[in-house]
Amino acid sequence: MLINLKRTYETMDKYGLDVLIASTKGNVTYATDYWPLQYFFRPGGAPSYCIIPRDKKKCPAIVMSMMDLSPWINCKSWVEEIWSYSSYYVDSFCKLSELSRDERRLKEKENELRITHRNFNTPLEALFSAIRDKGFSNSKIGLDEINIWPQDLEIFRKEFSKANIIFAYEIFREIRKIKTSEEIKRIRVSTEITERAAEEACEAIKEGITEIELVNIFQSAVGKQGAIPFLTYFGCGTGSALTDRNPTNYRLKKGDFVMFDVGCIYQHYFSDIARTVVLGEPSSKQIKYYQAIKEGRSKALNILKPGVKAKEIFEVAVKSIRDSGIPHFKRHMIGHSTGVEPYDPPIIEPDCNLPIEENMVINIETPYYELGFGGIQLEDTLLINSKGFEYISSLPQELRIIR
Repeated sequence: MLINLKRTYETMDKYGLDVLIASTKGNVTYATDYWPLQYFFRPGGAPSYCIIPRDKKKCPAIVMSMMDLSPWINCKSWVEEIWSYSSYYVDSFCKLSELSRDERRLKEKENELRITHRNFNTPLEALFSAIRDKGFSNSKIGLDEINIWPQDLEIFRKEFSKANIIFAYEIFREIRKIKTSEEIKRIRVSTEITERAAEEACEAIKEGITEIELVNIFQSAVGKQGAIPFLTYFGCGTGSALTDRNPTNYRLKKGDFVMFDVGCIYQHYFSDIARTVVLGEPSSKQIKYYQAIKEGRSKALNILKPGVKAKEIFEVAVKSIRDSGIPHFKRHMIGHSTGVEPYDPPIIEPDCNLPIEENMVINIETPYYELGFGGIQLEDTLLINSKGFEYISSLPQELRIIR
């Protein structure tokens, strides 16, 4: 189970919620262990929702398209009550005893839904019926608003005009900022896959290779390990300062930076690491600037522990980088958490007063980008413990030089 139910109930009590409803992919996955595939097929997708009652005597429920029934069965969600909508057709001319376990579960669940008449025409019909059935028509409802279209939100408000509806996307993020053991396990594996793929790409670095070729090597290595490439940025030469762009046919030459910022998705959990490589002998400026951002990051890591506010970490990193050789250094943030979304709270930025807490997963990064010179990046993933942190990522932190 991904969701921390104890923390969820405590947070619901904090906001006085009778029920919490997830709508985004990340929040539905976190709440149910099920990744709703139908989101991919059209804008807004075929939405799924998870209903979490505060009263433990009331069962949680998932609202989903019948087309997602098969992936739901395969994920073996702990949420068993389904309110379905739309049509779904799978023929079966075999006896149940002749089918595999998952095939039997699919057929049995399909039959059950048809018998109980819980299959509706639209997502809202199914969601509204579930809310009414569970007695929440006049309750305080925490609604994850991000994946609900404005016109649907208006219909929701009219349907439950006596309810107190508050937006709850950020409430889910507040719950998710502390990771469960299962989440940490998945982030570890996701990071390991990313690092092995990045290493494979680094081993291919040579004169004449292109950014596109490096990205293809990385993505192939990720796929071979059973994950999905997510962040696949390899910038070469002065183009390394142009972050998060599509790879080009630029051919690497001696003296060039190779800056990569990469990640993958493993069992719905993201990873994100970054490193800087120089092909050939680095210039004095390349060495000086790399050491400056490394020093700034080190100073930030020295104070990274429970109780320290995110903005304090930011201030220490930026000041140290300026003092260490890049006096004009500017940055909007120097880190973030990672989980079922690529950016979970807290964001390590100048206005963030959130304190660091045990079992947060934090990425600390201190990138520098200069047109005509290049980009430098050093990013690691860390697990906060009672005394400070431990590294989840493991690649060497020194400027890598390939001669």
